Amino acid sequence: MASLSLSLEDLHSVALLRAFYLAASLLILVIQAVPALRSRFLAYGSRVAGPSGRKVLPVQQQQQQPAFTRILDYAASLQVPHNYFTHFYITSVLCSLFWAWRLRVWEAGGQQQIVWVLMLLQGLRRMLESYAYTSTSKSRMWFAHWVLGLLFYTTINMAIWVETPRNTAGNWASVPGVITAQTLQHSYHSYLYRLRTESNDYQLPSHTVFPNLLCPHYTCEVAIYALLSLLAAPEGGWVNWTLICATVFVATNLGVTAVGTKNCLRLKFHPSTILLLYNMSESEAPKDLPEMEYRFMGKSGLQISAISLGGWLTYGGHVGDDNTFACLKAAFDAGINFFDCAEGYAKGESEKVMGRAIKHFNWNRNDIVVSTKIYWGTHNSALPSPRNKINNLGLSRKHLIEATEASLQRLQLSYVDILYAHRPDRYTPIEETVRAFNYLINTGKTLYWGTSEWLASEIEEAWAVADRLGIIGPIVEQPGYSLLRRDKVDQEFKDANLYGRRGLGLTIFSPLQGGLLTGKYVDGVPDDSRLRQSDDPYIQSVIKTVGSDAWNQQQDKIKKLMDIAKKLDTDVATLSMAWVLSNKNVSSAITGASRPEQIYQTVKAVDVYRKLTKENLDEIEQVMGSKPAELTMRFG
Repeated sequence: MASLSLSLEDLHSVALLRAFYLAASLLILVIQAVPALRSRFLAYGSRVAGPSGRKVLPVQQQQQQPAFTRILDYAASLQVPHNYFTHFYITSVLCSLFWAWRLRVWEAGGQQQIVWVLMLLQGLRRMLESYAYTSTSKSRMWFAHWVLGLLFYTTINMAIWVETPRNTAGNWASVPGVITAQTLQHSYHSYLYRLRTESNDYQLPSHTVFPNLLCPHYTCEVAIYALLSLLAAPEGGWVNWTLICATVFVATNLGVTAVGTKNCLRLKFHPSTILLLYNMSESEAPKDLPEMEYRFMGKSGLQISAISLGGWLTYGGHVGDDNTFACLKAAFDAGINFFDCAEGYAKGESEKVMGRAIKHFNWNRNDIVVSTKIYWGTHNSALPSPRNKINNLGLSRKHLIEATEASLQRLQLSYVDILYAHRPDRYTPIEETVRAFNYLINTGKTLYWGTSEWLASEIEEAWAVADRLGIIGPIVEQPGYSLLRRDKVDQEFKDANLYGRRGLGLTIFSPLQGGLLTGKYVDGVPDDSRLRQSDDPYIQSVIKTVGSDAWNQQQDKIKKLMDIAKKLDTDVATLSMAWVLSNKNVSSAITGASRPEQIYQTVKAVDVYRKLTKENLDEIEQVMGSKPAELTMRFG
């Protein structure tokens, strides 16, 4: 039988392998420490976006760069397809088979065979996973990364045998650990593959250990080689030190590229995937949530959820990407089907996030209602202020049509269900605006159109034009409405008979009045609160009243409202939302959230609203005293 020592038992061979792994680790750390090198060579995510997303200079400017810089840039430009990753594991499998034949492992028995089988399975598994995962990839990786990977997988089998594993009872204990780590890693890669194929199956692997791993791929990869160093320990030693050096290389290589890999996954699968993969927390609606109520939007046939999710706070600027996707998924799971955006929210980012969410979660278009609003533009003009606002703001035919096309591109949709005029444009003839909205309906860009923050007289004027021309008027208005802000909804629109004569629907915003109706500020407004930090003009006007008699009277009312909520076994925010829903003219109440839990709590308002009695509503009216005066039908 051939010797299992590979005839490499001299210290020079052992030292050479160890030096290779440690030198490679040191090289990676040096590249990580030097910005000019890190930006070029250590961008794991560059296989998606080019060399770390570095700006490519024009040829003339490249030639003006120092010679050393040009050399580095040239080296960084040497890339191979990402699917070359499969070559690593083909090499690993071939080397395993070669050494099995060279050393006749099948005659060795015991621990030697176990080590060989585990390494062979590791190579085969990763080869198949890598092929499935990267076969359709168009991304690239740095050439030297590929070469280093080939060297690693060529030498790792030598590292196992160079110190000649011996049968020891203690080292056998590492076998279950290796198998467990391999199983966890396979589950992780299978999960990634399901996401890549845009499957609806977003269930996390069921292993109890899984939620506690920061990143399963990295953790398991390091664990596999660390445990193999125990299993392949030579006689008289606790570990195989050559494999320990290899483990150091694996940990260094994966560790310093963690951020790049995370960004790579962001680009591939979008933010909610990162929430699931790195935080390992699922967004599942609680089982005790009430059934969502769906209402017709005014006199139209369109049904929307009584509670909807808006993009001003939740997606596109105010909330991080991870929580944004979690909130969108939580809303959908809770029965919310209406999602509101605007071209002006975070300069269009709100619409981009909504579009990515629809694609990422694979939502059927007929299962959701998406709206956006046009007026403010996205500040995308190349001109300086104030010229950048010319034709990029308002309700002219030009801006409405161009802005709608741009919004649809950001949303990745062919149409929106509702298109709002975000504000009235008193410089553009109302007929031009009404005709432009009808053009967008006729060309399939939107199904309905409405207004936001328009006066009753302006809505009526739009309808008068539509009636005269025999075309479609605004079917829905989006005003602010809450227990503290009622004049427009409960007086102005009612007095103008827009609900009865025009069948106007309402998708109201700010049902909690910017957080005032949460009860968080009855004992004062902390400096770090969202109320203090908001740059919203309305909130700023509210802040100026803090400490005044009007503010104190308002907070006293909210305290009494909190007592009513307590009697109804709920909180003041949920009660305030339920009160809004009790208005039958409200088609949907748009809310915002920064965490899924806030959405679940808001949805509970549907249950509270259903239980509100006339006595409850009368008590709320008596405490708040905010009901506008009724229209006087006769004078004198």
